[in-house]
Amino acid sequence: MRRSFIVAATCLFLLTGTAPAQMKFAVGPHLGISFSSFPKPSDQYYGIGFNFGAQAEMELMKNVGIRFGLDYGTFSSDKAKFGFTNGGQPVPSSDVSGLGVGILGISFTGLGKLPLKGGVTPYGLFGFGLNMISVSDLVVKVNGQDYTQLKGDTSTKFGIHFGVGTEYRVARNIGVFGEFKFNLIFTEGSSTSTFPLMFGANFWL
Repeated sequence: MRRSFIVAATCLFLLTGTAPAQMKFAVGPHLGISFSSFPKPSDQYYGIGFNFGAQAEMELMKNVGIRFGLDYGTFSSDKAKFGFTNGGQPVPSSDVSGLGVGILGISFTGLGKLPLKGGVTPYGLFGFGLNMISVSDLVVKVNGQDYTQLKGDTSTKFGIHFGVGTEYRVARNIGVFGEFKFNLIFTEGSSTSTFPLMFGANFWL
C-alpha cells in the first residue's frame, strides 16, 4: 500500500511539472444512495444505504484530472429478517436495534475526461483508498431488558474503485455532476462491495 501511494505521488509530480499553466482547482460536496453487496450471510440483512461527502479536484490538463475524496456511507440492517423469538413468540422488529454499518472512505482518484460542446464533460475514473468500517452492536429488548446478541467491530481496509460520470458547467466556475462507481473493499474471507450513485457540485477556483 505504501508503494502505491509513492507511485501515485510520483505520477502527480511528473504531471503537474509538465503543464502548470493549465492546472485548475475545484472543491465541492456530493451525496446520494449506495447499493451494497456484503459477504454472506450478512448480505441478506442489508440493501440500499445513504452516502455523502466532499471532494477536492485538480485538473492537470484538458483531459486529465485527479481527485481527493472523503466519503461516508451508512447502511441500516433489516431488523425483520433476524427472526428472534422469546418463549416461542417472535420478537417485534421494533425491539431489535443496531448492526448498522458505517464506512468512512479516504480516496485518491484519477480522472480521464472527454470535454464536449455545451459544457458537458463525460469522464471515467479509477482510484484506491482506505476504508474505515464500523459495525454497531446488535441488541434485542426482552421484557424491557436489553440483551447484546452480537458485539460490533471496527476495522480499516484497503480498497479500489472505478466508474463513470458526467459534469455539466451551469456557470463558468460552477459544475454539477452525476456519478456511478464500483467500490471493492478487501475484507477478510470475502470482499465487500458498494455501488454509490451520487450527485454533487464542483466550485472551480
